[in-house]
This record gives sequence, structure tokens and C-alpha cells, in this order.
Amino acid sequence: MNRKQLVSLSVGFVLALVLIAAAIVFVGKVLLAPAQESPTAAQDRPKVAPADYAKYSVESGDITTDLKDNHYVVVNFTIVADSAQAQDFLKKNLFLVQREILGVLSECEAEEFKTDDGLRSVEERVAQRLDSVVEGGHVVKVFATKKIVQ
Repeated sequence: MNRKQLVSLSVGFVLALVLIAAAIVFVGKVLLAPAQESPTAAQDRPKVAPADYAKYSVESGDITTDLKDNHYVVVNFTIVADSAQAQDFLKKNLFLVQREILGVLSECEAEEFKTDDGLRSVEERVAQRLDSVVEGGHVVKVFATKKIVQ
């Protein structure tokens, strides 16, 4: 090989390394960083003092549906918002609230409703799902106030 070919080959290798490095940075920043920024949605939500839970709460009403493992559940949730505006949105759009809850419940199994940890997990998933659709504030907490599993 002559000197000109060696220089061309070296430049090609350097460009390839730069492109690989850029791809690694892109993947790291765009795809991996959002998961690291928000480890849990519960930490991102504003806090409401337990004494104020009743002030901004909304009842879902009884919801009866089948679960992923072919069991049935009847549940009622109390949803706590962080503002009067968010509470008003939840009240006016109760059909949407119930639809989003059904979406979460359709992914659950009966065992989740039989333990305290399982029930808390369901409550947290419902809170995350509702928080993603509520306008004018946030959903800070969801409590299962009734559950019958069959």
C-alpha cells in the first residue's frame, strides 16, 4: 500500500469511530435517560397532606370487570387530586376515569387483590394511569375502598 491509501484508510477508521461514538451517545441520552430521570411516577406527583385528602377526592363508583386470569372483581376507588381544578376534571369526566381504571384492571390477576402489597400496586398503577389524563392538576393518591374478588 502506498502512503495515500494508508491515509484514506486511517481517515475512514476515524470517521467510523466517530459515527459509532455518536450513536452510543444518542442511544444513551434519548432512550435511556428518561427512565433514569423519573424512577417512579409517585415521586413526581405533588404531595397533599392526608388531612386534605377528603377536600379533593372523587369516588369512582363501583366497577365490575373480569381480570386477566378469568376472575371477576368489584372495586371502588377514592381518587385524591391536588387541586380543585383536577378534582372538577375527574368529576366531569367520570366515564373516562372508569375507562382508565378498567384498562388497569384488565391487566391484573386476582392474587394482586388478596395481599396488601398487591392492592397497593394496583392503586399505584391506577394513580399513574389517571395522572396521565387529568387536566389542571395531578392525581396524588388512589385508595381502593371496596373490593370483592370472585
